[in-house]
Amino acid sequence: MSASLSEGDKTFKQLSTDNLDCDSTPAQSGCPRFIVDHNLDITWSKVIEDAGNSVENWKVVTTQPNAAPAADPDNQYDGKPLSVQSTWFSFKPDQKKFYLKWKMGFTMKNLPETMKKSGTGRNAPCAGGAIFSVLVLLWQMVG
Repeated sequence: MSASLSEGDKTFKQLSTDNLDCDSTPAQSGCPRFIVDHNLDITWSKVIEDAGNSVENWKVVTTQPNAAPAADPDNQYDGKPLSVQSTWFSFKPDQKKFYLKWKMGFTMKNLPETMKKSGTGRNAPCAGGAIFSVLVLLWQMVG
């Protein structure tokens, strides 16, 4: 996974780029983005909103993804062990909020090719279900 993050995406300091519409796809220049396996681009809004009060919002900051040890060394993709990376998202609300809205967007490229590759090997019966599950989770997060 590679990341396209500016220094402003990693700090709570208010910047002019914080108002970019980054949950739309394809992502605008200046928006934070993760690129997974060259086929999935994930973008997200630079602010989280109080869904009960559309006037209030808070800046979301993130960390550069860091490599982590693989949980299951037998879990492979195209004959290679899957790499595991983790990142953190954070924001600073000024008081307790119970209903927040944070938008994400994603773009998948070469979907038939990706699905074919993911269906190889001993995990073939699970590949379709796994892809469907990821799409449903992303849809729920976006919607």
